[in-house]
Amino acid sequence: MENASVTVRLTGKEIKKIDSLVTAGLYTTRSDFLRHAAMHLLREEAPEIPDLFLDTNILLGALIADRKAHISCLSILLQNNIALVTNEYVLKEARKIMEEVYSFDQEDVNRFIEFLRAKMEIVKTPSKEEIKKINSNDKSDRPIISSAQKHRCVLITDDMPTRKDAGKYVLALGSTEAIDLFNIRLAKEPLKYGRIR
Repeated sequence: MENASVTVRLTGKEIKKIDSLVTAGLYTTRSDFLRHAAMHLLREEAPEIPDLFLDTNILLGALIADRKAHISCLSILLQNNIALVTNEYVLKEARKIMEEVYSFDQEDVNRFIEFLRAKMEIVKTPSKEEIKKINSNDKSDRPIISSAQKHRCVLITDDMPTRKDAGKYVLALGSTEAIDLFNIRLAKEPLKYGRIR
């Protein structure tokens, strides 16, 4: 087989996306990514996209319109092109916050949790032995980081300390970075006319 040389011009944004995938360990170098992308194009296949593990703040950000990254979180949750994963620990944490902090009534909480169970793959909370292997300043992040690592997911969280700690184990992105990197179409801004029953 003859070696061929190809020149590719990439924008700074495209290079940043490729570098994120290299940093995550999905590819060894930029050239490795481009070689894989070319092979997929020649075979007319889509490159493999890792599953996204959603942290509690992403689930709540999708639900609560006044949270900072609401549209990005909602867009990630509603898209159908990338598999979504979370664990039982995150669902329990989301339920607790919805009830105790935001005072949602039980029926609305149950409906949201049912929606999540239908929309995403829910995996078991990691064992104590698995959690101990994760070094994180916030112990409550350990089951989240452990599950993302175990299931080979990209962790999506808008909590900067969690992203920093998780970066030792998995690729961790904020919701707006995930929208950019995975080309997720943004949901439209909801109407602000109050709650419809």
